[in-house]
Amino acid sequence: MVRWDLSIWVGLLLFLFLASPVCAESVHGYKLSLQGGWRQENLDWDIAGVFNGSEVDILSELNWKELQIAELVASARLDVTAHSYPELLGVMQGRLAYGLIFDGVVIDSDYAGSGRTFIFSRSRSDAGDGDVMDGELSLGVTPLQPWHGVEILPQIGLEFHIQRLTMFNGVQVLSRQFFAPGVALPPLGPFAGLDSRYDTYWFGGWLGVEIASRDETQSVFWGGSLRLSRLHLYAEADWNLREDFAHPVSFTHEGDGYGGQLGVWGGYRLGDHLLLTLQGEWLRAEVKNGIDLVYLSVGSVARTRLNHVERRAQRLLLGLSYCY
Repeated sequence: MVRWDLSIWVGLLLFLFLASPVCAESVHGYKLSLQGGWRQENLDWDIAGVFNGSEVDILSELNWKELQIAELVASARLDVTAHSYPELLGVMQGRLAYGLIFDGVVIDSDYAGSGRTFIFSRSRSDAGDGDVMDGELSLGVTPLQPWHGVEILPQIGLEFHIQRLTMFNGVQVLSRQFFAPGVALPPLGPFAGLDSRYDTYWFGGWLGVEIASRDETQSVFWGGSLRLSRLHLYAEADWNLREDFAHPVSFTHEGDGYGGQLGVWGGYRLGDHLLLTLQGEWLRAEVKNGIDLVYLSVGSVARTRLNHVERRAQRLLLGLSYCY
């Protein structure tokens, strides 16, 4: 189902590319942008004790909180026209972003009862390492002549998001052996050797719209965007201190979900072709009822339910654009 969903998005985007003014005779204009700034991300996930959730509905829960990221973003836009559709403007856009995580924490909690009851273990670790990467490609068509100086651009696109998250410098803040007699829990306080990772790969398609000013006689410009995404998540982890888990892949997560993104921007024209831009974005993505596969050191594989994965992000970018 997942691969079929993705093939629909790829096929539709390819069809529109071949059938739209993007495959046209005349380049109407282009814009190249480079931005840098700050980004903050949060990621939460939890799993059930058994696949149907009939025993412990939330067995283990991880929360990466307030990951601080220094980010660089490069983007491009190409506007074209076709003789067969002289009143339309075809727009192709692409963007690639890369960021380094320099601060953050992660909370790891384990429960022996449903409803987050009988908590028997909780640790707090540093997460200020790792990196993130995003990419997207979109197509859209809008009237060549804007409506009262405002461009309304419906879009269809593809996207991917990669997070390489870490856990180190662990501190055990709660340890209740009574609720987990068969589990060897560390004592309270710092514990040595933690160097675990959790890597996520989000990809899918989206539909959206951009609304922006398009009046080259004005020094100040503005815009906004809204999109809805259909996403697939694949993640894998290496829990390096768990001797009963296999390494370097201790478990994997997989599931389908949805996302949304809101963006606003504005700027000032520094010259005929040079723009100063300020941009803010808010993103949320969620997966429910996925699959958690645990690879054990003895060679067997255990399976349970991935209840929920939620990613939240916000970014603020400042940059320059060259347009022609």
